[in-house]
Amino acid sequence: MFKEILKIIPKLDDKDLAAMERALQSRFTRIAKNFGKGVMNVFKGGGIAGVALAFIDKLLNPLKETQEAIERTLKSSDDIATNATQFNTTAGRLFKLVSLAKATGLDQDNLFQLINKFQNAVAEAKADPTKPSSVKNFVQREVVDPKTGEKRIENGDTAEAFFEFIQSLQKMDRNQQLLVQQQVFGEKQVLKMADFLQSMSGDALSKILKTTGLDKVTSAKLTTSIDKLAGLNDLQDALEAGRGVRDIQNKAAVINEGMIRARDKSERVALERENARIQSYENLAKISTTVDKIFGLVEQGISILGGLITKLEPFINKVTDAIDKMLKSPIVRGVKSWFGGGE
Repeated sequence: MFKEILKIIPKLDDKDLAAMERALQSRFTRIAKNFGKGVMNVFKGGGIAGVALAFIDKLLNPLKETQEAIERTLKSSDDIATNATQFNTTAGRLFKLVSLAKATGLDQDNLFQLINKFQNAVAEAKADPTKPSSVKNFVQREVVDPKTGEKRIENGDTAEAFFEFIQSLQKMDRNQQLLVQQQVFGEKQVLKMADFLQSMSGDALSKILKTTGLDKVTSAKLTTSIDKLAGLNDLQDALEAGRGVRDIQNKAAVINEGMIRARDKSERVALERENARIQSYENLAKISTTVDKIFGLVEQGISILGGLITKLEPFINKVTDAIDKMLKSPIVRGVKSWFGGGE
């Protein structure tokens, strides 16, 4: 049969060939137009809005992240500068102390809590010099005036005194440490606070200073940087307050009674819709329960059918193999040839 087919050589005259070419051109033109419409539809309405939003998102996300980083840096610097004044120290010294604490896993707020407790203990020791206290030596200190060389007694740098106090704890035995810590801080320090207290002297401190790079930067340089950022944070707060003043005036000029009444109407409609849903709660619950039951039965049926097929699979494979062999047998091929179905 194939030999007979191969002997047929199709021939087309010029007229038929031209008609076929025109038909193909028309078909391809129609397909191209439909494809173009489809592409345009993608970029219309939701499609182009989606593309635009994705593009805008890629532009705005880095901007938002940068703004958040600026906010975080300014706020942290302002907090350090503010607390430095409270602790009678420089921003640079306090920043170093904060960095040492973070290196041991103690966050800034918990560190300030420890310094505040130390400062309170110092104030109590100063108020009553006769009262036994482990911080007596840190209440006041002798200071030499660099210009006149005169000596005077004044309140010391609380952050520096706190650091020296923590280091002095390491020279005590374990029982003394616990007693002093409880006296000054009010309770035994656990977890990260304990790690911080144990890491502020000797090799542990040297390792932290080297790892963080604090051994290569001066407190004065850090103070300059932090004070600058704190000043910028103050400027940002002032400008934000100014925006609020102008905005309240602008909003007062455009918000009117009609808007408030329109919003009230919209809210009432929303509440009516909500109440209608609540009223139909039982019906909705029945529908939901029925749907869940139906899906449960479907899943159960699929599971049973799957198990049945799994069990019958060997038998089915045998039957299909037998039918395949029978179709390829000489007898069946001969019968097929009688009906013009041979190879």
